[in-house]
Amino acid sequence: MFIPSSISPQNSILPQMEQSRLSELNHLANPARGKSNKELIAVAKQFESVFIHQLLKSMRSSVQKSSLFDSHASKMFESLHDEEMSKLMSEQKGIGLADVIYRDLARLESKVNKQKENKESAQKLNQSINLQG
Repeated sequence: MFIPSSISPQNSILPQMEQSRLSELNHLANPARGKSNKELIAVAKQFESVFIHQLLKSMRSSVQKSSLFDSHASKMFESLHDEEMSKLMSEQKGIGLADVIYRDLARLESKVNKQKENKESAQKLNQSINLQG
């Protein structure tokens, strides 16, 4: 059976999509950006969605398949289906991971904000000392 190089498993777009989602999450979770609670909740839910997708993908890989449904198209459909299922699951109740991630991100965000405030107040103090001194 001939498989064009553009859709071969080595050049599959699916790992690229996953890598894109993870790099986007990494950018969104950067604590130096000063995010609101809604943004932190959204990032936490997106991460939970990626995690659930990986769980579903691992579960699918453990199931034995017949040769009838073992094609690139069916793998792509299953992956896209699993991705949508993971998004729906995390938007609803989820598995509780988003709550833990949100609390951690909020704690980290408050620490970064305090450090910024301390740095700004130290700079103001240094400026006033320089003006007086």
